[in-house]
Amino acid sequence: MKRLGQLLLDFGWIEGSQLREALHTQKVVGGRIGSCLLEAGAIDEPMLLKALAHQRGVPAARTLDLRSVPEEVTSLLAPRVAVRCLAVPFRMLGTDLYVAMLDVDNLDLHDEIAFATGKQVRIHIANEVRIFTALHRYYGRNLSERFEQLETRLDRPDPGFRRRSGFGTALSSGLPTESHAGSGAINGAPAASVTAPFLPRFEDLDSFGEALAAARDRDEMAQLFVDQIKPHFRRLLLFKLLPSTVTGWLASGEGVDTASLAQIEIGLDEPSVFQDLRNGRPVHEGRLAALSSHRPVFRAFGGPPEICVTLPIRLGKRVICVLLGEPATDRDPADVRADVLPACQVLGDAFGDLILRQRTSAS
Repeated sequence: MKRLGQLLLDFGWIEGSQLREALHTQKVVGGRIGSCLLEAGAIDEPMLLKALAHQRGVPAARTLDLRSVPEEVTSLLAPRVAVRCLAVPFRMLGTDLYVAMLDVDNLDLHDEIAFATGKQVRIHIANEVRIFTALHRYYGRNLSERFEQLETRLDRPDPGFRRRSGFGTALSSGLPTESHAGSGAINGAPAASVTAPFLPRFEDLDSFGEALAAARDRDEMAQLFVDQIKPHFRRLLLFKLLPSTVTGWLASGEGVDTASLAQIEIGLDEPSVFQDLRNGRPVHEGRLAALSSHRPVFRAFGGPPEICVTLPIRLGKRVICVLLGEPATDRDPADVRADVLPACQVLGDAFGDLILRQRTSAS
């Protein structure tokens, strides 16, 4: 696994001199390299969370997730366990408990939390300062003055950050930037020229989650989601998965046929990419098979896509929506999948929150 500092260099988000300064700070005062980069103003929090999620292959817990956790959720984990594991539960849906951690690769800690809570644990990565401040807020763990000051700074972002760091265009427009080697070198070794991943239309996942939370219904949420991710795709289709059928929902892109999409109703008893996803098979990436069940999908696309990325939107363990998208020109399908997956997870969480609000209102 690539080190976080090198990953940020590859993305073109920091320079070699900034990484060297952060490594020196880490040697002197400790902490994670991400915290040292935040303190130096080399990156902002959304950039750090995106890089951590990419590095570890798990979703990131947003600042909003950890800010106001209900007591019935935090009480599921005893303070001594939470502090020892550096873990904070922040949401519960059915038997699924969403937990933010630092050491997401430590399977022994996963097992300990699952045993202590009696829940199915869904692990999320979080940055160091948010974990420590949440442990202080909910479990009484001492918080150092250093992290207290950093949290205050993160909650009052510096409006000049993007201008000074040169990331304003990438963060505000959602377009890729090209980074060339010279300034990213460490110890005289030039860094490779890479294209940074696409960034969300909203400046961070917290903003996207807040917009979803303010939406009136699922249709509005789905439209926000499509608007958020469409820069990644030449054309895309969004489907609803009902108990026994798949129906078309929303579309975006050149040549898509929304009338055909609205008429789609595919049984989940017939072989299809939807049946595979519902049955827990790996996410599809490549050509769609020439199955009879896929013919209406091809019509809605306006012709079979050369390459199709499919991503599930889950409520707990259950797949409730499926995204089928043809990546934008010159975009690698694996990169598109990695960049869009966090938005899929935020949408699934928002659907779950909406259901809970509706149930509470009804009762």
